[in-house]
Amino acid sequence: METEENQRKQSRMAVRNRRLRILKGLASHTTEGKGSIMRKQDSDFFKKILTNWLEELERRADDTVLNLRNSDEILTDMIDQASYHTDQSFTLRIRNRERHLVNKIRIAIENIDDGTFGICEMCGEDIAIERLKARPVTTYCIDCKTRMEYQERRVAV
Repeated sequence: METEENQRKQSRMAVRNRRLRILKGLASHTTEGKGSIMRKQDSDFFKKILTNWLEELERRADDTVLNLRNSDEILTDMIDQASYHTDQSFTLRIRNRERHLVNKIRIAIENIDDGTFGICEMCGEDIAIERLKARPVTTYCIDCKTRMEYQERRVAV
């Protein structure tokens, strides 16, 4: 149980450290204008961020698989078993969400390679660099995404 808690703490710290590294990179990377046309240095910058993010997510997924395969703990107490299975379920749910994120990252990298990264899928306008810095896997400009969310709320009510 204690090693699982340590693993979770290490995972949280790794995510926190990655975010800090990315934020430091974002602070040192400046672009002119909010929504200027994507320049080569911008696409290289985003490709590097996305590639690093993808590698980290894939490494964590591999670690999870190894931990699940190598877990030969024999828990006799019902509460320990329930806690262990809850932790496993939670970890698998997180990895499933990350799997969807991995797909989005791969698509974003493909878009960089084919020159369509940073172009809104809905209106065809450039996505603001600041938006891409905040969410590099986005495929919609802020105006189109806002409209979509407004429509989703109207339908949900």
